[in-house]
Amino acid sequence: MTRVALRIVRISELIYLDRARVDDSRFRRGALMAVQRDFLDEVIADSTAEDATFPALVAAAERRRVLVRELVAKRRERGLTQSAVAEAMATSQSAVARLEGLDDAKESMIDRYAAAIGVRVDRTVVDLAS
Repeated sequence: MTRVALRIVRISELIYLDRARVDDSRFRRGALMAVQRDFLDEVIADSTAEDATFPALVAAAERRRVLVRELVAKRRERGLTQSAVAEAMATSQSAVARLEGLDDAKESMIDRYAAAIGVRVDRTVVDLAS
């Protein structure tokens, strides 16, 4: 697990460094995305070689990321501020901002956030054998 965490930090560092390059106008955004995707593909391949369940973990994290983005859109659509949501969650505005900016959030936090904006998140059980 430490290796995966280290790789994630490296991805963040790469993205940060490449964004700095884009700001310097030395690289085009398309080239930046290709570099990020190539590196990410390499990390996923290496991690999958070490742990066959890794792709399923990545897919689950992506589903949570999409869900959080949908919830943020719903918050904005309803005209709610991060501060108002934070008050309803009994937390700080900065905690809400972190949740909205996370690439992967805990399901319990997603549920609390959803309730604070007046929606419910439903989950279904999917049989992977079929």
